[in-house]
Amino acid sequence: METMLARRLSSLSKHVSSCITTCSTIRDQLSRGQAPKQLAAIEFEKLKKSTERLKKEIIAAIASEASASDELIARMDEVTQIQLQAEDLSVELDVLMRNPEPPTLVPAQAAPVNKFHSSLPKLQMAVFGGNVLRWTEFWDRFTSVVDRRDDIPDFDKLAYLLNSLEGEAMQAIEGLELTNKNYQIAVQKLKTV
Repeated sequence: METMLARRLSSLSKHVSSCITTCSTIRDQLSRGQAPKQLAAIEFEKLKKSTERLKKEIIAAIASEASASDELIARMDEVTQIQLQAEDLSVELDVLMRNPEPPTLVPAQAAPVNKFHSSLPKLQMAVFGGNVLRWTEFWDRFTSVVDRRDDIPDFDKLAYLLNSLEGEAMQAIEGLELTNKNYQIAVQKLKTV
């Protein structure tokens, strides 16, 4: 019985991981205003339903914990992480689908640093699609607005970078999770596109 439960958890977690991959792409497209709403709604619903099924299986596995094997216990940690990732992505998609406007790429400042209060227009970040002839222009602009700022963590810099990419450039770093460490990895990959 326990092996069957472990297999079921494995199968469901693979399905949820697949939904996460699809919905991550849709999330990125939604943030740029490029995803078809109906497709986004369908994939979002699949993610929610699959996550609910996975959650029920996790609860069933916890209920049988008294006789749990090492295999099942090890699998539970992995499956729980997938569940949490899916739930976080569901929240992001829900917000993006309710408010489809792409986020502004100019971070808000907590407090003015100097005494000057000039009002500059908001900058729209250029979008880089992988054309090497456009890389230097794109990177110089991105560096001046985002990369050189010490008050923006690398996690947020990566989010800004992802929102500024499309096509080959997006594919080059597709699959990288939003982490501080992955920002430098993404930049290095883009420099070699």
